[in-house]
Amino acid sequence: MQRVSSSARNGTASLDELSGSTFTITSLGRDGGLGATPIINHPEVAILGVHNAREMPVVRDGNIVIRRIMNVSSSFDHRVVDGADGAALIQNLKRMFGNSSSYLYVRSSNVRNT
Repeated sequence: MQRVSSSARNGTASLDELSGSTFTITSLGRDGGLGATPIINHPEVAILGVHNAREMPVVRDGNIVIRRIMNVSSSFDHRVVDGADGAALIQNLKRMFGNSSSYLYVRSSNVRNT
């Protein structure tokens, strides 16, 4: 995965390396908006759009505080993926990103396994 990611970033990935997947994670870039509807690339069954993270006011424990907020968008082919499973994936991502220590754990455990 690291090799293919590096090839994609460098613009040297072949068509074979970029095809045959079932799920895409797409970035709207550093300056992306707050929301969009990502389009599923056939024959994939789902896509997750990651939007720009920005500091925004939120209410925590009755106080207005500034927090870094990042929206995500998703599309699922409901012929293949049940909506409840898609929603569960998004909620798990929300919990993981909301707790940076679990994100670091998941990230480091993935690195060890590759």
